[in-house]
Amino acid sequence: MNQQKATTSKYQDSFPSLLEMNGQQPQFDENEKLMQEKIKKLKGEIHKEQQIISQTSRALNLCAATVEFSGSTEAVEGERHLLVATHRRLGALNELQRINVEKSLHPRDSPPERGSIRVTGITLPLAQNYIREMATNTIPGHHLLCLLKYNEHVLATQSIVTLPGLVAVKFADELTLPEVYEDFKVTFEVYGMAAQREVLPHELKYHILGKKIPTSGKKFIGGTPLKRLRKPMVESPAGPLAVRTPAFIPYGYVVFTMKESQRRSTWALNRSTMLPDPLEGVVHMKISCQLERTLEYRGFLTMFNDVSGFGAWHRRWCLLSSTTLTYWKYPDDEGKCEPIGWIDLKMCGATRIGPVPRDICARLNTLLLEIERPRMEADKESLVLVCRGNRTIVRHLLSTDTRDDREEWCRNLNHILTLIKCWGSPK
Repeated sequence: MNQQKATTSKYQDSFPSLLEMNGQQPQFDENEKLMQEKIKKLKGEIHKEQQIISQTSRALNLCAATVEFSGSTEAVEGERHLLVATHRRLGALNELQRINVEKSLHPRDSPPERGSIRVTGITLPLAQNYIREMATNTIPGHHLLCLLKYNEHVLATQSIVTLPGLVAVKFADELTLPEVYEDFKVTFEVYGMAAQREVLPHELKYHILGKKIPTSGKKFIGGTPLKRLRKPMVESPAGPLAVRTPAFIPYGYVVFTMKESQRRSTWALNRSTMLPDPLEGVVHMKISCQLERTLEYRGFLTMFNDVSGFGAWHRRWCLLSSTTLTYWKYPDDEGKCEPIGWIDLKMCGATRIGPVPRDICARLNTLLLEIERPRMEADKESLVLVCRGNRTIVRHLLSTDTRDDREEWCRNLNHILTLIKCWGSPK
């Protein structure tokens, strides 16, 4: 019995060493590691935004309890921070829940390529009746701001107050969303709150009682008792540590996708409230999408050259990266020598690259890549040049060693063309 146990223990002890010898140790799942890092980051973001909400609520409770800061610019900025922190915390919570349910870093069925979205020139036209009321100085105006939301990312503009004479509110902010997938749905939201006129000067608000503002012998300044300016009137009903909800209310929103963002600059706002607001109901903004990175593919291609009517084939080492096909004479020349030439795929006039027609070239495993450019005086019709009005099409004949290589090159080139069509030029 003891001998059997010793033998069993001997074999068990030998298993790790055998696995190590055969190189069969379990490999750590890189995707699982990245997912755990993302979960940790989201939890940290949730905790940080909760701290901001707590601190901002405490500051706003103090503002509401004092005459000096009730409805002041400091209180409005505090409300802005509270609104942004609330939405960022909610976005991080929703993304964390999605990861825990789907067990995936990115949403299901999303393409692997990611890009960035840049929103500029945000303009909110004001309603005509609101402009007339502001002109007569019968209303104090409103504070407006915008949010741009995608998954856990929440970006905000600065708050702008409406003033008499304004017909539209223009935001100078440039909002850029990173790590956006091609099938994105981005939400643009407009928020506002009624403004209050500040009657206290800066020195009095912060109790800077210098020579400029004499106070001796006065019981009132600006119609406000001095003793009430030096201490809070009453605390928040829930106490000074109560967490507040944002005073900014939603006025309207827009949801846009890749296809819509490329052909529109004016959007109708979907109303979020039945209460009257100062907006006309539309928003003008410029949306640009840019791919962050693309694939890289390398290999040999035999390229056709036409010199004075005589054709010759030259074998080149080619690199397909970003939107450019660059080629050298040898693989070792890549990164060390200047390339012999390059082809800019952004100038490709075709929507799809495939095998060359037999009436143009009969060489096996050859694909046709056509680049369009302005016509030059020296351009003449040939096998590689086709003149059409003031434009010239340059034909690039690229031959591979095998049919499988040709299909692989076509697949990668067409993939780049699709990305250019969707995203534009990568960074």
